[in-house]
Amino acid sequence: MGKTPACANLIKELKPNKVVIAHKDINKEASGGIETLQKENIEVSLGCMEKEAYELLYPFIKWKSGSFIFYKMAQTLNGSIDGSISSNQTKAYVHTLRDKIDLLLIGGNTVRTDKPTLDARYIAGRAPNIMIYTKNKVFDTNIPLFKIPNREVIISDDLFKLLDYKFIMVEGTYNLMNKLKDKIDYIILLVSPKIRNGMNALNEIDMDFEIVHENYIGEEKIIYLKKKYFYLQKKKKFFFI
Repeated sequence: MGKTPACANLIKELKPNKVVIAHKDINKEASGGIETLQKENIEVSLGCMEKEAYELLYPFIKWKSGSFIFYKMAQTLNGSIDGSISSNQTKAYVHTLRDKIDLLLIGGNTVRTDKPTLDARYIAGRAPNIMIYTKNKVFDTNIPLFKIPNREVIISDDLFKLLDYKFIMVEGTYNLMNKLKDKIDYIILLVSPKIRNGMNALNEIDMDFEIVHENYIGEEKIIYLKKKYFYLQKKKKFFFI
């Protein structure tokens, strides 16, 4: 935030006859763009596809007002989440996300079993700070994630600690997802075109999401999902179902 110049300054130099704005900028520090354009006699139309624009802005809005928490999970076509699933291309994408976040949350059992590094080496990026969610605070400190310099590692079973951070990624499986189901804003689901034997979904989970966007990384599909809500047009607010 605040690292890029106002787009209105560029637009006024291009001198279009009309600019259509879907949603007002909710960042007060960046306000005034409409007035800038109108002073240059550029017609401004506001509110076209406002709901759709709000959906695109939602991660920023949530981050601006508190914490934005998204859950990353990789699985095969039949829902197996065991072992190494993703290609190197997809791993590089995940490492790009790690480079940007404030905190990475992971379950204690995953740390003990997989002994991960949880860095961003595929893109030569910054290794994120880690919170290990566990009741058992004892770990082998030779596990690679403990060896990263300039990294903070928190070991706790207090999920309220997440609210001390703004941009949080969770990496895990269905057990941790079930623990966090009331706190997750988005899910990033990476689907590999494989069918494998392994652990699948827990029957106890009951969550409703809707697809925001779908894309491909090589042969693998990436699906962005957000919690279902209804949009109150009059107050321009979202309410979760």
